[in-house]
Amino acid sequence: MFSRLAFEFGDGNLLTASWDWFVSENGGLNTTLLGLKRHPELREQVVAILLQFARFNFIELFTIHMKKAQPDPRDLLNTYVLLLKPLTASTAVAEEVNKMKRLCMDS
Repeated sequence: MFSRLAFEFGDGNLLTASWDWFVSENGGLNTTLLGLKRHPELREQVVAILLQFARFNFIELFTIHMKKAQPDPRDLLNTYVLLLKPLTASTAVAEEVNKMKRLCMDS
């Protein structure tokens, strides 16, 4: 449902507002991570949700907001481990990583 919502917001030029809601204190990120913790078998769907909402903020999601949402390092690490395989299979993630590589090389 969250993935579809983000898709609809993106098409309606509401992506910035949906991103702000998603990473807010009681927003969609916390709910998504709680769902992942309770149902780790849904990790592919969670990655789809993250990709939809963080379409232009992917690095910020993992460097700032995931840490805020999961202040316990063990929970954060467990989340990263769960998401690693589906993330590496995503072409959108590969594009984002390549973009960051280029930015780092140009600096």
